[in-house]
Amino acid sequence: MKEGRYKYKQNISLSVAEHSERFREFSDKLERAITPSLKNVASKLSAKGLIAHSTKMEATSSTDARGTATKIVDELQEALDEHDDPESFVNEVCTALRNVREKRITDVVDKLQLAEHSKRFREFSDKLENAITPSLKNVASKLSAKGLIALSTKMEATSSTDARGTATKIVDELQGALDEHDDPESFVNEVCTALRNVREKRITDVVDKLEKEIQTSRQISEENGDDDEQRKGSKSKGKKPAKRQKRDSKESGAEYTGTTITSQVPTTISSAPPEPTITQTNPNELSTLGDVKKVLKALKKAMFGPANWRDLGLSLGLIVTTLDTIGKTNGDANDYLEKTIQKWLKKEDQVKETTWQILKEAVKSTGDKAAAERIPLH
Repeated sequence: MKEGRYKYKQNISLSVAEHSERFREFSDKLERAITPSLKNVASKLSAKGLIAHSTKMEATSSTDARGTATKIVDELQEALDEHDDPESFVNEVCTALRNVREKRITDVVDKLQLAEHSKRFREFSDKLENAITPSLKNVASKLSAKGLIALSTKMEATSSTDARGTATKIVDELQGALDEHDDPESFVNEVCTALRNVREKRITDVVDKLEKEIQTSRQISEENGDDDEQRKGSKSKGKKPAKRQKRDSKESGAEYTGTTITSQVPTTISSAPPEPTITQTNPNELSTLGDVKKVLKALKKAMFGPANWRDLGLSLGLIVTTLDTIGKTNGDANDYLEKTIQKWLKKEDQVKETTWQILKEAVKSTGDKAAAERIPLH
């Protein structure tokens, strides 16, 4: 863990320079990713007014795909550098690139968008510090047990005489780990699950709000990503003319057409539905009604306690509101567990995979390691 590096209290949103620098860091990867699908990429970007029409035409007839890909990324970079609303611009670019429906491009966009979960977590940092301070030792123990904070931080919390100061250090450490994590969504889920296990309402309330904020952000982004045709006709907002330069110093001679900004809701970096991956066609995945019975039978044989259905649901990727709905239905813990498994197999909320391995890991994350070890991988 890198300590003393992540102090964001004075700057909730990423600045223009930070957005620009982050985009620049991914320029080479982005160029490589879009080169094989150059025409489609140029078409999607041009349709949103993100690159000049002349650039799209050049991509259509280009005999130097990588060179044209470089020009496209340069053009996007310079437009971003001069944009009044960089987050909205990045949101537009990412949505357009996702609509190309190519996994190699989606993978780069996913990594580029790590800032979204980081930003949401950062917004809740003060509330989280306030919430965990009274239960500092327990919180540190739960987080350390999952490998989410360093053992030294846990030990410091155990003997700390400055609870709030140590709480701040814990949140900063989590923020730093999140900013560098390859799978930010998974990391946030692990943190939230660990904090829930502290069993303190003030902490649970903050976690609920954090998860709800992320879920709302995703839903808005998905709606924006699906509304392609309507957004084509929207007018540019707050965009200054961009000066485009090719890396070979040749003038493109094209006039920039501006960007299309359409969302009237608080802007977020897009989190449109991911592309199908090999895991979605994995023959080991569970999905049928019959599989519900298989899973329940395996859990029963492993002696997993149905009373822990809620923790299991969170670990599997279901969100709080979904589990709250389940808990309000008539029935007992066994019924709630069955409904939880049904929703997991339907890949609702944040569920990505439905394999025995995922189930095994989820059971383990609830704290029932013995039951997890009894679940076969089939």
